[in-house]
Amino acid sequence: MLCIKAPTTNIQPLGTILTRFISFHYDDYNVYMVENSSPLITKTIMQELAPYLIRNKTSAGLSNSFTHLHQFNQFYQQAVKAIRLGEANTFNQYHDYIALDLLDHIRQDQSLNSYLSPQIQKLAKENSELFKTLKIFFLNHENKKQTALHRSTLDYRLNKLEQEYEINYNAPREYLYVFLSCLLVG
Repeated sequence: MLCIKAPTTNIQPLGTILTRFISFHYDDYNVYMVENSSPLITKTIMQELAPYLIRNKTSAGLSNSFTHLHQFNQFYQQAVKAIRLGEANTFNQYHDYIALDLLDHIRQDQSLNSYLSPQIQKLAKENSELFKTLKIFFLNHENKKQTALHRSTLDYRLNKLEQEYEINYNAPREYLYVFLSCLLVG
């Protein structure tokens, strides 16, 4: 299933794009029943839609495949989640964001706080900039160049995390605990 967020401004017509699929408007989305989400069809749709999405400042989301019509709502929600969690003005596939969706569901559980790192919780409350740096550093697979800070600034902040907040992520178990806590705190 493919959903395209319906822009509130004047939308340009899709032309011949997606004409071979059953479509309808639901909530704020134009919904297209794509018969098969094989890599070739997905790639073709992405190539056809890319200029349209940029031109109209809107986004598209593709759910995982489903086989029974009674599953419509579940997979419609996946396509919408792909739009919400994905990048603006582009084509987003739910399978790329499934881990973030899972974390979002887990995050809604209020009893979760007892499982989160107290240091990460304290850091998030006291120093949002330092917390954001750590989270971005983790999301970039600890790649200092991709973290988009000057190397000495990043090194200073990482050292501060160890010294002031006693955050150590060098051991595998600690890494997983700290990383998951960062994702679940915010």
